[in-house]
Amino acid sequence: MEGTLISILVVAEKPSVAMSYAKVLGATSRKDGYLEGNGYLVSWCVGHLVELAPPNIYDEKFIKWSIADLPILPQKWQYLVSASTKKQFGIQAKLAEGKGGGYERWAKKYNLKEMSKTLIFLQKQKIGSADDLKERADTALSRYHKLGDSIKVAEKRMAEIAVLRAHIVNYAKTRPVYDAYRKSGYSSKFLEAHREEVTLHKTAKAAFNESGLKKLPKVKDLNAEYSALLTKKKALYPEYRKARDEMQDIVKAQKNVELFFAEEKDSKEKEQTR
Repeated sequence: MEGTLISILVVAEKPSVAMSYAKVLGATSRKDGYLEGNGYLVSWCVGHLVELAPPNIYDEKFIKWSIADLPILPQKWQYLVSASTKKQFGIQAKLAEGKGGGYERWAKKYNLKEMSKTLIFLQKQKIGSADDLKERADTALSRYHKLGDSIKVAEKRMAEIAVLRAHIVNYAKTRPVYDAYRKSGYSSKFLEAHREEVTLHKTAKAAFNESGLKKLPKVKDLNAEYSALLTKKKALYPEYRKARDEMQDIVKAQKNVELFFAEEKDSKEKEQTR
């Protein structure tokens, strides 16, 4: 599977938001003023694409106006495209109107090619009905998320181990200094001279208390657990990437079929209204 039928235009408030949308939607092909892919055209505004027309556009007498002229309330508000947004406004207009007849012919040809690829894919996968397709898509999504969750659990525990290991090392290294600080009667002068060590010791102790640890684990045992989790994570990644690719292919096929029948329905309804 290579692509999805072109069908949906998404316009975001600003470029950064459009990039986030495009990443999620799978529109990865960068064009001039928009991104394309996976059945989506994702574009963006830049500030205000249009702005309210100044008073003199409504009446030349308002080139110079006074407080006595207020309020200026036109029957119909007019808008102007600013020079700084003219290019992006033009891109938005072309995308919204479908880029004209040439684009429509190209899009139709592109959609037919993608639908042919989808049918070949469905045949290879031995998927013969919409119910089969939905079941396969649900299974692929479930497997993808399950593997992803397993990797996240491993990564979370690895992060916890890294933090705990650092606290244990800091606690052991700073214990003699903290013992001396306690014996000094918690002298402010001693604290000033050894503030970093005392702070590290207190931070480690607070972390142990928060974790509810009654007995500190050995660093050697933590290292062994970390190594085992890292091995598990590395082993899961090839399977995860394969599941991701399979999920994307089956979901694209499902979407293409839905879009195809939606377009067929629209075409029939338009013919009936003629």
